[in-house]
Amino acid sequence: MHQRWTLHIENFAKIKQADIEMRPLTLLVGENNSGKSYVATLMWALWALPYSSIYPRTAPTTETYEKCLQAVQDCFRQLHHNTQEKVTFTTEQQQLFVDWFNDILHKNKTQLVKEAFQKEISIGKLSIQGYTNTVSISFLKNDNLKLPFQLKGYDFKIPSSFLELLAENQPEKISKGIYYKIIKDITYTLLFTGYSDGTALPASLEAILTKHLNLNFNSIPLFMPASRTGFMLTYPALVAEAFEGNSVSLTKPIQLFLKGLTQQKNKKNPKLSLISDWLEQELLKGAIERQETDTLPQYQYRSFQEHTTIPMYLTSSLVAELAPIIHFLRTFNRYSGLFIEEPEAHLHPAAQRIMARAIARIKNEGIPVAITTHGDTLFQQLNNLAVLYNHPRQKPLMAEFGYSKQELLNPQDMVAYQFKNTQQGTLVQKLESTEYGIPVPTFNDPLEELLNEVYKLQGTE
Repeated sequence: MHQRWTLHIENFAKIKQADIEMRPLTLLVGENNSGKSYVATLMWALWALPYSSIYPRTAPTTETYEKCLQAVQDCFRQLHHNTQEKVTFTTEQQQLFVDWFNDILHKNKTQLVKEAFQKEISIGKLSIQGYTNTVSISFLKNDNLKLPFQLKGYDFKIPSSFLELLAENQPEKISKGIYYKIIKDITYTLLFTGYSDGTALPASLEAILTKHLNLNFNSIPLFMPASRTGFMLTYPALVAEAFEGNSVSLTKPIQLFLKGLTQQKNKKNPKLSLISDWLEQELLKGAIERQETDTLPQYQYRSFQEHTTIPMYLTSSLVAELAPIIHFLRTFNRYSGLFIEEPEAHLHPAAQRIMARAIARIKNEGIPVAITTHGDTLFQQLNNLAVLYNHPRQKPLMAEFGYSKQELLNPQDMVAYQFKNTQQGTLVQKLESTEYGIPVPTFNDPLEELLNEVYKLQGTE
């Protein structure tokens, strides 16, 4: 994740104002009913839904868009006349695309919220601020492409024949739709790749010229909602209701979560599959199995010790809560990031510590993770993994605690925000990182009060 930016929110639900920086591990903590899930859903939507809710249907004529268009054309001309094989965007050129995105985000923020929440919710301001990126878009000549051009990662590959149209002052032969496609994809890449592998354009230039293109990223972030036990037990009924045309009121990320449970098996992600295997060994003492049927797949639990298979509705809440996490980690190839609400739900404190280590492993595999949590034990375990990262006795302490290198967290990759209810609405505060981790007052204060009660009851005050 090369980029850093902050999402600025004003007058949204209970949130008067919030500035949330996206980092490889973003933690939303605090009181119940304070708006954490609303903000997490909004963050997910910004990343997952720009092609359907933010980008205009056709190429705009605004000043911010025209500056992006000029930047792309300048790079194409420079690449054509340059003996070098690569031309790279400047920092100033990158910012042009962020400015355009903010322009259309301002105009379409209500539509974005409506699609995400499946309901009209008022929102005052929404913008991306403080954008930086250590990597930039590079334009490269490549005459071996089977496609007219290709954007993968941060490399935009283009054949000489395309560049010649510009060099010969024939830009009219390149449709506005193609340029618009390029600008949308570059904008998404600058803001979200590092989260996504990018995608290639359709194989036929004629198809590009005649058909309006919306990039359909298979790699969008996965949102795992709270109450996963309930969804695992009822998803067949919910899906059946939807197939029958009955209205089921669920947010967009939850709809896609349920859809993911029904889809055919995807190719396994080898690295994340190891994490799911580890969770099965450490927490479940058994495996989550998926049984294909003529209708919807059925999920069940197989005990390692007893070698018996149990349907999901007869398993413990621990198993049902972890089942979708296990499943999606194994088939994560179609996703580019993870939002997970209350990963500590239904877990004993010892199990919460293992879940925190799993979150660290996921993040260290290059998958950005954002979580909402009330779990002080889970949070403290993440703190310990961050403190250990730069600890002078790192190796002996790792050996003593039984941690692996892949579980350590770079403190620079971790940020936490506290949500606190007030009479004026929710106060969202960035929590400061110290050499001992990130203290959370809404966790620590109740624990201190409880401890004081214990001292008084024991007469040891």
